[in-house]
Amino acid sequence: MQIDALIRSICLRERHYMFFLGAGASITSGVPSAWECIWNWKRSLFLTQNSHINPTLFGSATLPHVQHQIQKWLEQQRIHPPLNSQEEYSHYVESCFQFAKDRQGEFRGMVRKATPHVGYQLLGLLMETGKVKWIWTTNFDDLVERGRPSKAYSIKSRGGIFWCCMDNSEPTENVVKLITMARETGNTAEIVKYNGFDDFMIRLSRYWLRDLPEHKYVENLLSTLPVIKGFDIDNLSPDFDWVIGNASPIELPSEMFQFSINGLPEKGAWKKLRELSDSRQITAGLFKRKVLALGRLADINATFETCLSSKIEQISLHNDALNISNSIVYEILL
Repeated sequence: MQIDALIRSICLRERHYMFFLGAGASITSGVPSAWECIWNWKRSLFLTQNSHINPTLFGSATLPHVQHQIQKWLEQQRIHPPLNSQEEYSHYVESCFQFAKDRQGEFRGMVRKATPHVGYQLLGLLMETGKVKWIWTTNFDDLVERGRPSKAYSIKSRGGIFWCCMDNSEPTENVVKLITMARETGNTAEIVKYNGFDDFMIRLSRYWLRDLPEHKYVENLLSTLPVIKGFDIDNLSPDFDWVIGNASPIELPSEMFQFSINGLPEKGAWKKLRELSDSRQITAGLFKRKVLALGRLADINATFETCLSSKIEQISLHNDALNISNSIVYEILL
């Protein structure tokens, strides 16, 4: 089932809806994904048990060569679960933090740094208008409440299951079993491919609230987001004009620089960032309140040396939060 078909179906039916949110919904709000958490905990174990390694010089846990070094060491210990097994999350958080209070403190620290992104703000608006009545979540954060505080209440209703998963992934075996069981018992059940929680909430809110006063709030909120423009060549029509040549595939960078800076205003932060970077061959954007940048390290240091508030790190673009499907990364790369 396509995402646009799901949106039309939802908006057509005179009923209330329940949302079940997984960890991926919070990534753009600054909460690390389960994948990031696991690798950060692996990195902590590795560094604290290998005191001869300087933590400030050791690379980010998102870099493939760093992961390879850490994983090789973990496997040599013969006490850890296999790579990518379902036991990794619980095993590594308990290995890193043996006391329950320490684990709670670890998660509180993650939540404290998070800020509700557009998806959570629009979800709160849908709750206020009565379109969404229930929200269930496995997440440890409070982004639903902070997104746009509102009251949720329950009603008895009949409905279906629409399980959303990313365009570049496939549903797990358990999800397929759930959908199959629901269909066999006469329920509507579909697997829907989508481009992330924020993208879905933007599409749904814009269409569902189009005739309500809240539509103005939606448009005002979206006007604060960076605009992604498609590739275009002036005065060239794809219907009549053709460029002939030896075409080669574009190889996109696999890593970016990440760091924090002082002095960015709450409003107009992107504009200020462009003013700082326009004078050099640097492209930069904001993600999770940090700067992502492409360019030479020397140029980045020279541009931001007076306002740097953290060290400049290299991060991989091959993980759940940062890849070409992320709108911020997409804008920086293209």
